[in-house]
Amino acid sequence: MICWMVAQMMNQLHLFLLLLFTLSFVGSIDYHGNQRFWTSVNNGKTNIGLHVLTEPIELFFPKNKTFAQLASDIKLYSSAGNGQCKDTTHSLNFTLTVTEQSYNIGQIKFDFGDLMAFLYETCVLNGNEYKGRKYISLQMGDNPVNLENPGRRCFKNVAASFQVYDKDTSKHVMKLEASGSIECQIFMELVFYFSIYSFLPVYF
Repeated sequence: MICWMVAQMMNQLHLFLLLLFTLSFVGSIDYHGNQRFWTSVNNGKTNIGLHVLTEPIELFFPKNKTFAQLASDIKLYSSAGNGQCKDTTHSLNFTLTVTEQSYNIGQIKFDFGDLMAFLYETCVLNGNEYKGRKYISLQMGDNPVNLENPGRRCFKNVAASFQVYDKDTSKHVMKLEASGSIECQIFMELVFYFSIYSFLPVYF
């Protein structure tokens, strides 16, 4: 009888520890509906897997943020968790759209043996159109690198004409899209004040 009671207690303890471990692991990353396939939140920062992002999404942020602040707080990195990226054939492209006439395009690919991100800006400034002008080259790795650079011309001395979020006029919005078939883990890191909206239905 005593042996049976001890065995029952050991089984319950084992189940409790297993449940505790599972909750601790799941709690380290917060998933959002169907966004769990391409985004996670860790340490207050949102990480978007550009390599698996197949739908356009919207990024919301406070109206008092300038483009320079946003570019400094949006970062790129390539995780080596499953081995260092070695895909020298394919590339990944992403677009951050401010308006139909103003947007930034990023291209991530290998260049002379290094995984690089090349950023191009398009806008109309003082009547002149800057279209597809490269303003920064970033070497990709485990350490996140931001999108801001002194060579940027768009929205440098004038405010960006962000769209106002119709459901919350205290926020502005940009659209993010990604495409490509690079076999590498490419992430965009966003700080705490960003929020995300997916155009596809969210299932919980």
